[in-house]
Amino acid sequence: MTWQQNIGYALAVTGGLELAGHLLVGDHDANERIAVQLLGRHRGGRWLRTLCVPELADLEAGLEDVVDLRESPVRINWRLLAAALQVPQGFRHPADDLAMLEIAAPIAGPHRVNLRSALSLLKPDDRVLAAAALSEAALLPADAATASA
Repeated sequence: MTWQQNIGYALAVTGGLELAGHLLVGDHDANERIAVQLLGRHRGGRWLRTLCVPELADLEAGLEDVVDLRESPVRINWRLLAAALQVPQGFRHPADDLAMLEIAAPIAGPHRVNLRSALSLLKPDDRVLAAAALSEAALLPADAATASA
């Protein structure tokens, strides 16, 4: 099975954390792993599926090119995602869904977020997920934390 078939299978069959595992095959830094796993744990990987399937991506928000499944290892373009997040009216998603993406993006890339505001939008279970990911990222050695910035 090729890695493209693996990703296709993962999108069709597996849960969010399994999809995150498929996306993280290959060389990824610790910050990206934490962010992708957070998105995989959130609502069955809803954001990962949206980012991986252009037909699901909200085209006005510019998400259709955030993940390129033609390359191996698969990479999320965190800079492009950060740029899309600067225009939140381009998203047609509930505020709490968007808040989780806003929390994951700065873990792996150059996006700034008001954590108090983003966390306040999350449901309690999602706050626990976000807090765990933020704690894990905060405990990374300084060189690992700046490698993806």
